[in-house]
Amino acid sequence: MKDSTKTSLDALLKADREKRDLRTIEQAEKRRLENQFLAAFYVQQETVIKPAMEEMGKYLERSGYAYRIEERKDVTQTDGRHQPAAISIRFFEDQNSSRPFSQTNDGPAFTVMCDWRDRKVRFHESRMHFGGGGQAGPAGDAPLDQVNADFVQGRITAVLNDVMK
Repeated sequence: MKDSTKTSLDALLKADREKRDLRTIEQAEKRRLENQFLAAFYVQQETVIKPAMEEMGKYLERSGYAYRIEERKDVTQTDGRHQPAAISIRFFEDQNSSRPFSQTNDGPAFTVMCDWRDRKVRFHESRMHFGGGGQAGPAGDAPLDQVNADFVQGRITAVLNDVMK
């Protein structure tokens, strides 16, 4: 092989190695930011979102309604399916409801989910009326720093307003 060919190949290989190294660094930084966002979500969940949901639930309990809050950790299943970290509140007319949260669609609910890939939170609302009927589905997204107690309680109130009117 000619020296000029070797020189050209060496330059190509060096440029390719530099691109791969840069891609590795970028991927590591992306993972770091995603993990940082997930950690921030868990803090926000414990210090802001859950207390706001508990305050709403306890307030409604005084009027005879029951509530249940469920938290889920971020998990990638063995089959590759991803379940994001989330916290949900569901309301019931019957304070003696013993059915597990995940086995019932009765009553209204509000869920805040962590989307660490896009570094924002997504919402899901269930506007199911007590006893049946209604709708449920995605309900938008927001930056994590906008999700304060007033925001969470306002969204829950909007769901309840739709169901109870």
